Amino acid sequence: MKSGILNKTLDAVINNPSITFTFVIFLILTNILTVFIASTQMKSLYLILSICALALFVSFLSGWFQILRESCDIEKIREKNYALIFFEGVGKNIIPVSLGFCIYLIFMFLFFILFGFIAHKFVGSLDFVFRDMATLPQNEAAIIEYFKNLPMDKQVIISTWQISLFAGCCLFNFLFMYYSCAIVFNDKSNMFLKPFVAMFDCICFVFKHFLKSLGIFVLINSFLLLLSILGTIFVNNEIIRILLLFIYIYFISYAVMLIFNYYEQKYKKEACYNNGCYGEWENKAVDYPGKEN
Repeated sequence: MKSGILNKTLDAVINNPSITFTFVIFLILTNILTVFIASTQMKSLYLILSICALALFVSFLSGWFQILRESCDIEKIREKNYALIFFEGVGKNIIPVSLGFCIYLIFMFLFFILFGFIAHKFVGSLDFVFRDMATLPQNEAAIIEYFKNLPMDKQVIISTWQISLFAGCCLFNFLFMYYSCAIVFNDKSNMFLKPFVAMFDCICFVFKHFLKSLGIFVLINSFLLLLSILGTIFVNNEIIRILLLFIYIYFISYAVMLIFNYYEQKYKKEACYNNGCYGEWENKAVDYPGKEN
């Protein structure tokens, strides 16, 4: 992967504080709502707050994705009013993003069923776990002891199920890595059709640019794994945990911006190629559809 796209992404995140600031505000509001939801005893209030949390989530994504799209133009990044862009994005994207979120969840559920079926077919059932759990004392120590004392053949079954579901999750996230980009960059389709068209577009995009997409996917998830390991190691160190939280926030912003930047770069070049407008890229290497540089 060329370092140009990595440096461009870093410049965008540094020069546009709105990317991380909006994300932080969303996390704060989500935590406040979560506390209220967890503490309420009224079912009606619980339902209302849960709907508010979902509305906050899709509203944030709708506005944030628009900020990320506008931030791809690094030369004009300081000239734009990102507060207005955020609210413009909420109004413009909330319907396709909401539908896209539902489609995303449905297909994720189907992927888990598929890979669970494969594990069940070739390895065996997990029914014995559910039967045994029903008779165990409901405490952490008893559950840990139960899994430690399982026969090797049953441990292999559980491990294979875990690997199968993990593989399904990785494959699904890889195929849908550009789903949000495909929704936001689609200015042609009807807002109700965007999430369906984007599903096809993002999977095609992954296969057109398979190696670089795989490189981005591995890079992002490797760093997230590293942060997770460090968080486990320093779980009792408050200062390092706070530092890791800041790193996590900036890295999530960087990772999503990187995906948007890469999609925008290829999307613009391919659109230019398809429309025959070569002037803008006259002295630049153009990636034709299906070709990797």
